Amino acid sequence: MDIKKAKAIFNDYAKQFDFNDASVQRKYAHTYRVIEYAMAISSSLNLDDQMKELIYVASLYHDIGRFKQASIYHTFDDSKSLDHAKLGYDLLKDGMIDSFAKKEDAEVILFAVLNHSRKEIPQGSEDQILCAKVVRDADKMDIMKEQGNSLSNDVILSKELLTSLKSKEVCDNKNVHNAGDHILRLLGFIYDINFKYTYKFILKEEIIDQKIQLLEHATHQNLDDVATILKQYIEGVIKC
Repeated sequence: MDIKKAKAIFNDYAKQFDFNDASVQRKYAHTYRVIEYAMAISSSLNLDDQMKELIYVASLYHDIGRFKQASIYHTFDDSKSLDHAKLGYDLLKDGMIDSFAKKEDAEVILFAVLNHSRKEIPQGSEDQILCAKVVRDADKMDIMKEQGNSLSNDVILSKELLTSLKSKEVCDNKNVHNAGDHILRLLGFIYDINFKYTYKFILKEEIIDQKIQLLEHATHQNLDDVATILKQYIEGVIKC
C-alpha cells in the first residue's frame, strides 16, 4: 500500500474546502490526532507493520465525509444532515482508494471507515473488525478529550442518560437535548471501548473527573455515584 500517496490524496481533497472555516480546521486536526491515538493503540497490541499501515490509512480517512458535510450543512450532526461515514465510504469506493490500496487492503479500510461511528460493528473478517475497533477507540479518545470541556450554568441533565450510565449502558443519542447531555453521552463511550490502552488513557487524562466536576458545577447535582460507577467499570476491565 502506498502510504505517501494516500496522505497526498487526503490532503489534496481536504484543501478543496475553506480552511478559514473553524469546523474544517477542527476536523483536519482531529484526523491527525486520531492517527496518533490509533498508532499508540496498535503499538500496545504489538501489531505487525502491515496491520499498522491499514489502521493508519483507515484513521486518515475515517472522517473524510465530514468535510463535505460541514461545507454543505454546516453541522457535524448526522441526524440533521447525512451519514458522514457512508459518505466517506462512497468517496473512497468511487475510485479514490484504488489509487493507493490493493483490493484486500481496500476492503479492510472501507469496512473501518463505514463502521467507525456505527452503534455496533457488523460481522466481518478478523482484520476488518480489528481495524474498525482501533479506529473507533482512537476516535473516541480524541472526542472525549477535546469535546465537552465547557458548560453554561443551570443545565438540566437527562434522567434517561443518567440511568444509562448507572446501568453501564451506552447512551442513546435520542436522549441528548443540551450540552450537558452531550457530556453524559461522551462518558457513555466508556461502555463501548475495545482496548485496555484506551481505558488507561481515560484514567490518565482524568477525563471522568473533569467531566463530572464540570457537570456538577453547572447543574448543582452530586454525581459522585456516576463517577464511581464509571471508574470501577474501567478498573474492572483493566484488571481482567
